[in-house]
Amino acid sequence: QRAQGARGCRRLAQAVALADGRAESAAETLARLLLLPHLPGMVPQVRVRDGKGNVIARLDLADEAVRLAVEADGKRGHTGGQMVARDRARDRRIESYGWWTERVTWFDLRRRQTATVARVTARHRQLSLRAA
Repeated sequence: QRAQGARGCRRLAQAVALADGRAESAAETLARLLLLPHLPGMVPQVRVRDGKGNVIARLDLADEAVRLAVEADGKRGHTGGQMVARDRARDRRIESYGWWTERVTWFDLRRRQTATVARVTARHRQLSLRAA
């Protein structure tokens, strides 16, 4: 309250309002902020469970109604053959439960924002028709 009106205070308040403590990386946050105006049903850190209730995957962002997952692969952590193979195996595993995964890279989120949002929203529309 003491800093009200101080330079940058309004921007800080906006940033705090947009924050979500469930995000685990800058890429996840950027993906959520880019998609939120277009797909407000996307929720961070959604757990996918098998028929017995066991968690088989935790998704960066997801819309459970249409079973669309968005995985934000940041600058680190998703490089190398072993990690790519694990990501693909997980994508196939949740696909067997009716989920579709759209992967977005840090480059997509920073340099191809319009195309990335268009791709994810188009997939969402397609899956919405399937769910109807």
